[in-house]
Amino acid sequence: MASYLKLGKIVSVHGLKGELVLTHTLGKSSTLKNLEVLYVEEKKDKLLPYFIQTARKKTVTEIFIQLDRKSTRLNSS
Repeated sequence: MASYLKLGKIVSVHGLKGELVLTHTLGKSSTLKNLEVLYVEEKKDKLLPYFIQTARKKTVTEIFIQLDRKSTRLNSS
């Protein structure tokens, strides 16, 4: 079974380009520079992978992200 790191929570939408606001718990400012895929928990133990198209810093604890809309259901159990 693969292990995943809980990164934070998607808290809102932003603008007209489909950006989301992600509040992260990394403890420092970040833009997710080396992260290509973000797994979103749909239900308990059901993860959906989304490819990150863009990510930019909003505040020390928040990031604007834009995700690719193509995804596949995964069961992490």
